[in-house]
Amino acid sequence: SIVYTSSRYDTGGVSLRNQQYGTITIGSIPPDAKVVKAYLYWMWASMAAPPVGGLHNQVLFKRISPSLFPAGLAMTTMTGVSVGSGLDPCWLGGSNYVYRADVTALVAGAGLSGGGVYLVALKPGSAGSFDRSDPWGLPGSVAPLAEGASLVVVYQHLREPMGTVRIYDSGLAGNMFSAALAYNLTGLPAGGTLSLWDTIGGDGQAGASRLATLASETTTIDLVPVAGPGSPYNDSNWNGSDGRPLPQLWDTHGHDVGLKIGAAGSVAVSFTAGGDCLVPAANVTLTFP
Repeated sequence: SIVYTSSRYDTGGVSLRNQQYGTITIGSIPPDAKVVKAYLYWMWASMAAPPVGGLHNQVLFKRISPSLFPAGLAMTTMTGVSVGSGLDPCWLGGSNYVYRADVTALVAGAGLSGGGVYLVALKPGSAGSFDRSDPWGLPGSVAPLAEGASLVVVYQHLREPMGTVRIYDSGLAGNMFSAALAYNLTGLPAGGTLSLWDTIGGDGQAGASRLATLASETTTIDLVPVAGPGSPYNDSNWNGSDGRPLPQLWDTHGHDVGLKIGAAGSVAVSFTAGGDCLVPAANVTLTFP
């Protein structure tokens, strides 16, 4: 994990299947906060061959509100590092690839707090289609397939309670599952509190197109229901809500957990997929001693 002390965070995401552009809103950071670090994640699926350097490992990025640069200034090319890969989430075969780029300079520039609206664009020729079509409709999916992008902003503020932020990606990202997935978030303060927990991942959906036949996945932390049927949240962490009603297929979900951490200094996360094929990209936690 990547660790930041005396901090908090916020997240936001956008689905990019068959879309070249999309916006991410970061809405809950106080206007006088100080940005510590900002990361952008994105994912590709159905890659029959290794990603092309300078094409799939890069995106274009820009703050559009509040304005950081003059409105006419071009977007900035951001180059990501690979943080994981695995099997294709049941589309056209091949593999999935997850990338992370440090976008702190564009989020924290000119003393801005990080809250605002950000434009993300895929490079021309990177995806099989930018026609904005229904992923389950005609003319059908053309590889490679873009999944989505999410922004994680770590910040400090004098009037909000600060804790320790941990970002988990490498070792978790890219592990496609279609039945169940279980893993431990380690390095947490033994006897402390897991306050906030956010998940970022690809290929979640309510169902094929607008048919609500899926998204029944359940999530537990240390066997406590957090998301899905029977939990206080009730809805799934894998419902494609970053792109509702269409194209779906990308999720950035946050939970106020308030769970006491055991003596081992870790918590056990468990997902059930119910037949859908899903890919985690990152988890983010806020803990207090």
